[in-house]
Amino acid sequence: MVAPLLFVDNRGAAGVCTCYRYVGTTPSQVGTTFGVRWPTYTSQTAVHHGAAFFQGNLYALAQDGVYVKDDPTTDNIADTWTQAIAFTNSDTAKPRTSGLHVVYINDAPVLVVVFGDPAGIDNSWRWVKFDGTTWTQAASATTATGMGEIHAVAVYRNVIHMIGSSGSGSNAMTFDPASDSFATIAEVFGTSQYAHCMAVFNDRLFGVHNLGNVCRLVEFAGGSWVDVPGGVGLSIVTGNYFGKWALWTDGTYMYGMVPSVSAHGWRVLQWDSSLGAPTNLTATVLPSSLRSTTDGGTYGGGIIQNASVFACGDQDTDPTVADVWLFMATTYTSGTPYSLYKWNGPAALVGNAGVADDSGGDRSHSIPSTQLSGGERIWSAGKLDAWVSGKVAVAGAQRTKFRAAGAAGAADKTVKLYYNSDNEPPILQAKLTGVGVLSGSPAGSPSLGTNAVLNVDADPTVEYYADWNLTADGFTSGDRAQLKPVVTV
Repeated sequence: MVAPLLFVDNRGAAGVCTCYRYVGTTPSQVGTTFGVRWPTYTSQTAVHHGAAFFQGNLYALAQDGVYVKDDPTTDNIADTWTQAIAFTNSDTAKPRTSGLHVVYINDAPVLVVVFGDPAGIDNSWRWVKFDGTTWTQAASATTATGMGEIHAVAVYRNVIHMIGSSGSGSNAMTFDPASDSFATIAEVFGTSQYAHCMAVFNDRLFGVHNLGNVCRLVEFAGGSWVDVPGGVGLSIVTGNYFGKWALWTDGTYMYGMVPSVSAHGWRVLQWDSSLGAPTNLTATVLPSSLRSTTDGGTYGGGIIQNASVFACGDQDTDPTVADVWLFMATTYTSGTPYSLYKWNGPAALVGNAGVADDSGGDRSHSIPSTQLSGGERIWSAGKLDAWVSGKVAVAGAQRTKFRAAGAAGAADKTVKLYYNSDNEPPILQAKLTGVGVLSGSPAGSPSLGTNAVLNVDADPTVEYYADWNLTADGFTSGDRAQLKPVVTV
């Protein structure tokens, strides 16, 4: 089953917020309630207002700011939360918010939130950042694209890309945390305001949307969103789609889950690296109950304009495998349960031979924004954490600096580095040639195991290093890589 994901219920009615930990589709409340909810807007916008596990602490988003769980090592309903930072002039009416996101600035991780300022309706934006020590936020609002709510988010090359609604259409913008700058992006998105989805494939950012009642593949290239030649998909029924579609990758192919031609059921499309016309996998991977009669199915749920699917990644259960799980809901209204299916690849039915692996929960709980994350959306009591804190070139290797947290005082942990190229899930174990301590006073000295750092003290005041043999792992000058440290007992 998918590792425990963090969900948040923080909009749709006046009151306070609640953080949940989902094991499969079974939610359990994490600590007491906290903060202030957005009083309006239903769960059709529930995609990106969430929680994050960052440098050993658990953070959650509310209308009035970011809150931190006072004790991240326990999981009791009586555990308390404290406001870590209060937002300046946040939009109290609707959740024009994107976060919490983990990005890297000068090779160090930063927690980022983008939120709307009410001074300029749908045009005024602010940001908050946290480097693990200091919180900063925008001194004044920035005028950017007219965007009501944000409905799709992706972090690509450490820039936050957002697609949202504006009137009867859709707009796009970016936020670059390194320069604290917003930008309005040229777009080709249609009037299907909520269904947009994005994914990174072969180090390129793609999206799927509805334009002219056709499912279309677009790419962010040259500073704007453009149609992918040959990437036009299948016709779908006319109308606005208030649910969510999904886009994900296994490193070899990219997949999209979108409405069928009649919208009485789902379709799954597959693109290879040529990005030509997609292959229709529907009959192979979806059970009859999820397919329309057009695709030989028996779906009886009516037009799925309000249905949603979210593709969530799990690299914590096994760091060498990037499992994908599909959370599906028939409507966006509060009280609608999720059905959970494991993605078993392009040649097998989803779930347990087409039957949902689990069902339950509530669609009003916001699912993580960056579904294919590096672990920051996954948490359980006492979870250890490790993160890259910098890098520098040394003879024959890249010296990767890292810290760990969660159990200080005993040098009995192991850290391994996992990587991949082209921004794909980092599931390959890095070859290491040396380890050591850069600063701090650990309980013991680290040693080099078989491509692992042994005898690590999970104390965030200690900075370690591991020398990564890039050449042995097939990298040359100019290549891009994604790296993730994993700490275990």
